[in-house]
Amino acid sequence: MSSSIEFETSPFTKALLRGSANHTDRDCVVVSNDRATYGELATRARLVGRALIALGIHRVDRVGILMSNSLDFIEILFGSSLISAIPVLYNARFKAREIIDFCQGEIASFKIPRHVLLVKDWPMGATKILKYELRDRINAELNLD
Repeated sequence: MSSSIEFETSPFTKALLRGSANHTDRDCVVVSNDRATYGELATRARLVGRALIALGIHRVDRVGILMSNSLDFIEILFGSSLISAIPVLYNARFKAREIIDFCQGEIASFKIPRHVLLVKDWPMGATKILKYELRDRINAELNLD
């Protein structure tokens, strides 16, 4: 049985950006009671990407994501991909020690974390993530000063 359906393969970030340009106000993602249009998700993903760059993440660096399914998870997944970092998805039930063990055993080129900090929200200004506040908060919470 043959099919006349043609598939297009492209990185999913291109699909988001194309959707944002062509269908800005259409729903892109619905997770439980949260939803985001293509335009909203593209804007949020760019904010996350900029924050990751400010934290020193570079192209092909791996970004560990330890979250349950949520709009935040999707924003981080797209944001890290937009800057050409590689999202590494962890089991949401992992504990800090399991994350470190996983990194050592499975991802040889990953920078093994000395510390793991689970962040629930980003410090925001009117339209941007406040990078200096995020850095200061992480340093304070992990006693890195």
